[in-house]
Amino acid sequence: MATMIPLRGTGAGAARRSPAQWRSLVEAFSRSDETRKQFCTRHGVALSTFDWWQRRLCDEVATH
Repeated sequence: MATMIPLRGTGAGAARRSPAQWRSLVEAFSRSDETRKQFCTRHGVALSTFDWWQRRLCDEVATH
């Protein structure tokens, strides 16, 4: 079973992840056997948000 990535609160009740936490989450997904939808549901992440971070991190690696 994969490790859950901890969240940090924002005071408004919404949980936010740092860029480092998103990187860990995207890396955990790449090692998982789950679909994107299954993975995001299990981690409480909107699929569109996960996709945005996955693209951002991929672009970041491509430009360095």
